[in-house]
Amino acid sequence: SSEKSWKCLGAPEQGRVPEAHGFLKFKIKVGPRTFDLRGVGAPPRCHAVPCELRLGHLFLSQLGIDHHQPDLIPPNTDKVASLPCVRFLSVLDAKPTTTISISAEELETYLEKRFGLATLEQWLGSMAVDNLSEVFGLETFKLPMEELKLLSKYTRVLTAVLPEKFFLKMASIVSRDDDVRWYYEHKEVALSEMGEGTDLCELGKLIRELTEKPELRVYFGFPQTTYWSNVTQQSLSELSTQVCVACMGYLFTGYNNQIAPRTKFPILFLSASAINFSFGLTSAQERQKYFSSETWRFIEGGEKQLKDRVKQMWRVLFEACLNYKVKYPTAVPIGLSNFLKGFQGRCAVMQVYHEAMFEVLSTLESLRGAFNTFYLYRSGASQFITERILLRNNYDFPCRVVVHQRDPKALAWMLAAQGKQVAYIHSSDPVAAIQGCAGNRWASGKDNEYSWCEDLVANSTAIIARSNICALWGNPEENEKEAAPCSSGSSTQLA
Repeated sequence: SSEKSWKCLGAPEQGRVPEAHGFLKFKIKVGPRTFDLRGVGAPPRCHAVPCELRLGHLFLSQLGIDHHQPDLIPPNTDKVASLPCVRFLSVLDAKPTTTISISAEELETYLEKRFGLATLEQWLGSMAVDNLSEVFGLETFKLPMEELKLLSKYTRVLTAVLPEKFFLKMASIVSRDDDVRWYYEHKEVALSEMGEGTDLCELGKLIRELTEKPELRVYFGFPQTTYWSNVTQQSLSELSTQVCVACMGYLFTGYNNQIAPRTKFPILFLSASAINFSFGLTSAQERQKYFSSETWRFIEGGEKQLKDRVKQMWRVLFEACLNYKVKYPTAVPIGLSNFLKGFQGRCAVMQVYHEAMFEVLSTLESLRGAFNTFYLYRSGASQFITERILLRNNYDFPCRVVVHQRDPKALAWMLAAQGKQVAYIHSSDPVAAIQGCAGNRWASGKDNEYSWCEDLVANSTAIIARSNICALWGNPEENEKEAAPCSSGSSTQLA
């Protein structure tokens, strides 16, 4: 029953997720058949949707952007699927149609023109359908190009730790087309190490110059030496957990992940990168900050330090919602999936993440009266931790809190379709936060490489936050300073 799928807490009255839409998570449901957007399936009940059929490809083609041209990344590297694999033009420089139109019919036309009729028929056959309307439905999403250009100006990078000028300068270096791959492969190297030696990279030159010139360091936002030292001892991957990317946009899909009409209001897409405790050099660096390598229990003060760091992330996310006048934030738990795989202290981390989120929501004074309802998606092992923490603590929430197992993306679409001011908070890869590569593996990622961030970018306008599209990343000195729809007085910095 639906009673097992949701719970409303901290509310004066009972509430529930509006309407009934099922637990889909990257799937399209059509009658008894299911189509998996991750490119995996087990026919005849579940068919894989080829990566080339993702709606983001059609969206980019209508922007006048050819993203199938030869890639900068050599094909013999095993990192291709984990890197931004396309070049983009600026939306303002492209020559698109006057109206973006996303439909099954438009997608078929694009695929036939791009790959040929034989290939299209092969894909249809693999899904056991005669046309794409049997998969994506009969609806059409339409968006005037002028509104899309306006939305692109509302993309912001928010951080409460890194100085704005320094972050913009750093991001403009590491997000350049010719350097994206190198910085991605060196994202676990501390900034201070990049500034050492003789053959320095561009970021390393900046780090050395700021280290040797205190007055320039102050200009970039570091008045204290200890502040500068603390930042430069961290890697790009570590710094990414202190950054939130905010982008206004629309979802192409609604119920059952089928194409849906444009909602009454746009949605605020918020992405943040969690702490990696699972793989790579960064995970070892992160684990030793908080855990004993022998017992995998918190070292003295480790639990508090970790919670303070996660609370800072949620302050930035919630204040971003305030800045954009959001009343109905919806969230997917951040950092509880791939970044905890195989880590023996995962349950302790899950508990800290939930406690930090709920403590910020219940104690941040600026949230009083700001939100109507906060929707939190739960799944896997975290759902039991979520309930346990909520039942054991008497949080004084400033709004209704609904914990649910519905499709979070479809829920955000539904609320926006009802005319509500909605935010969709999801996790992202460090490369998305620091290098401006929204969606990262959205175009080709399969199975476990297709997650919340990839699913959003593949099925919405969120890719306009990408460094090669949004002027914010590549040209910080010339970045336009139009006022975003935000309030003044927030401690969050808007870059």
